[in-house]
Amino acid sequence: MKHFLVSPEAPDTITRRRLVEIEGHTIRVRIYAPTVGQLDQSAPHRTIANALVDTGASDVFIDASIAAELNLRERNPRTIKTIRGDAGGVGYSAYLAVPDLEFGENFEVVALRMQGQGRMNYDLVLGRTFLERYRIQYDGPMGTMLFEWGSPNDFGVHSNEEWDN
Repeated sequence: MKHFLVSPEAPDTITRRRLVEIEGHTIRVRIYAPTVGQLDQSAPHRTIANALVDTGASDVFIDASIAAELNLRERNPRTIKTIRGDAGGVGYSAYLAVPDLEFGENFEVVALRMQGQGRMNYDLVLGRTFLERYRIQYDGPMGTMLFEWGSPNDFGVHSNEEWDN
C-alpha cells in the first residue's frame, strides 16, 4: 500500500486547520496535451503548484485559459451540475500527471464556460473522476488528507453479495 499526506505547511495544528478552511487541500499537478505512447516530459505543459482536491466536484476542471495555452483537443460540450444550477462546459483531452500520487495518464478535463465571472479560483480542480482511484482519509483535527492506493483488495473492497452474508 502506498501513501501520500497532503498537509499545508504551517508551524502548528491550529494554523494548518485555518489554512485548510481558507484554501483547502492542494497538490502539485502537471498538464500536457494528450500523448500516444511514452510522455515526453519536455513537451509544452503547465505546472500547477496548487491544484485543489475537491471531493464535491464531479470532474477534473481546468481554467479555459490553460486549454487554450496548451492547444488541447476539444472532445465534447457538457452540462455540469453546480450548486448555482447547470453550467456549460467543454471536455478536453489532456495528459494529467500527479507525481506525488504516482499518477499519469490521458484524461478528460473540463473547462467551465464562466461568462462574466472571469477565471476560476484555482487553475485546476481534482474531482471525483480522478479521486475514485484513491482511498482518502481526512483528519479534521490535524488538517491533513491522506491518500492511499494499491490493489482493490488492499482496500477491503467487497461485493454486495459478500456483505449480505
